[in-house]
Amino acid sequence: MRWKLPEWEKPSRLQLLLLSVASGKTTVAIHQEMLEDVYVRELMRRFWAEKLKQIKTHLEAGR
Repeated sequence: MRWKLPEWEKPSRLQLLLLSVASGKTTVAIHQEMLEDVYVRELMRRFWAEKLKQIKTHLEAGR
């Protein structure tokens, strides 16, 4: 899918993959292409790491 932060001029290509793994768990894989440079790539790595952390916290709180 095409995705961008509000302040970006051009969108990137975002791929989300959900993989079922042993013991009823799910692995979430995120791949993002067409990023402007290495700095934006690092910014997005941190952005998605934080989002995944928030999802994990939310799911664990619901148990």
